[in-house]
Amino acid sequence: MYLVQELMQTDLHVTLNDGTGLSNGQIRDILLQLLSGLSAIHRADIIHTNLEPSSILLNKKNGNEFHLKICNFEFALSSNTGYDKTRLPPSATEYVAPEITHECEGYSKVLQILSRCELH
Repeated sequence: MYLVQELMQTDLHVTLNDGTGLSNGQIRDILLQLLSGLSAIHRADIIHTNLEPSSILLNKKNGNEFHLKICNFEFALSSNTGYDKTRLPPSATEYVAPEITHECEGYSKVLQILSRCELH
């Protein structure tokens, strides 16, 4: 089986570190597209768990605009499933919220998303 996808020019990590910087308009457009994509993913009851700049692919469009795609779903989880430490990226296993490991009552999709946030 083969999976064919559109070739993207770069990722957000490379773009942020290339020394040219981004304008306020570009930052706004990237954030809007990212939030729209995350909203669609969450409506499908999927939690990415490993969202980082290198997981955000970019193509430069007309002038200074970017077209964004979210990738790297190898550790994605359905919000309908329980906690499975083996499905998390290696960096996420350093801290796991207690409400996940103890399967607390009232544990919700929102808590599952927030408990997987990492601060950089």
